[in-house]
Amino acid sequence: VVLHSAGGSGESELPGGFRKHLLIHSYTDEASYGLYLDCRGNQKTDWWWGQQAIRATPEAYQNEPTPTERRLLATVAWAINAFNIDSNRVYLSGISMGGSGSLGLGMCHGDIFAAVSGAVPAGVDHALVRMKHGQHADPPPVFDFSSQNDGWAKGHEDLLAYCKANHYAMTFAWGA
Repeated sequence: VVLHSAGGSGESELPGGFRKHLLIHSYTDEASYGLYLDCRGNQKTDWWWGQQAIRATPEAYQNEPTPTERRLLATVAWAINAFNIDSNRVYLSGISMGGSGSLGLGMCHGDIFAAVSGAVPAGVDHALVRMKHGQHADPPPVFDFSSQNDGWAKGHEDLLAYCKANHYAMTFAWGA
């Protein structure tokens, strides 16, 4: 499952003719299915994780998905059933806004996603709110690639400390 950036679309993440280079966060090999979702219709208000809903009433969404997340999870469930996908091999990834959505949604849904990858995630606050205050399945392994040159990367030190203190599996890359 691939989540695009704020400036992207589901189509822009597709390999091949829609972009000039292959980004690792959106790679799907020939033996797999790729679900390239699109949230352009609501990205100014809710992005991938329900930004406005969470900001308005964070306590309401510590354990419950936002309407945006419910749509995403329902689409994933539909794809698993429609294409007879092994539900133990569903991975979530994204870049920027999609990376942030991947962390916020994927970390608290280890019962759905086998692993989560975030490429330069645009914020980690909602992931931390959910992880620290909500009730959730153990998170899947997380791969987080970020940069000190990215203003959106603030807060990663808190996420790393939280994962370390709770012995959650995370691989973190930090570089220019």
